[in-house]
Amino acid sequence: MAKRKETETQGGLNLPEIPLDALWSFLKDTRGAVNWRSKDFRDCLKLDAKQAQQILAILEMQGYVVKEGDAWLTTAAGESVSKSKRPQFSAPSVGNALEMVKERIEAVNRDKKTEFKIKRAVAFGDFLSGRARVQAADVGIEFSRRDVMSGDPAEMETERLKFLNRLWRKSRLFRVQTYRPWMSQRSHRDLF
Repeated sequence: MAKRKETETQGGLNLPEIPLDALWSFLKDTRGAVNWRSKDFRDCLKLDAKQAQQILAILEMQGYVVKEGDAWLTTAAGESVSKSKRPQFSAPSVGNALEMVKERIEAVNRDKKTEFKIKRAVAFGDFLSGRARVQAADVGIEFSRRDVMSGDPAEMETERLKFLNRLWRKSRLFRVQTYRPWMSQRSHRDLF
């Protein structure tokens, strides 16, 4: 695994470059857990011990997490900033919904008449934790037009959003969003 780039701050600290969305996704995953360990944080976001320690210290200063003995707790502020919800679904029902998404992706890619082709799809969330009750899974989809055409960027973005909504179909068990590289760097399940 390639080493992550680090940014040198004015104080001489080397802080890992990790998108805030990736941090929030971890905090979201902790909703419903009594507590969690720094190892859980490192394993999920693929960080080394020093990076995790630095980031956890910052999250603690911001009031998003609090340390209690050897364990960590996500605060109400951490739950709010991560947009977590109370775990209300069974893990098998979310797993079944993700299988349905996988089938939809395969169908889209087989259908040469669809405007877009899916290049990558990953699912992540607390359904990977093994807990009985979980939140809706997050699904990152990377796709491209089958026929590359120039056009109005606003119109193209509208078409992209419509396409994502067709894949989502208003399911409560998963949420579809545009893929970003950090989604494959954290713990996830490949759907395509």
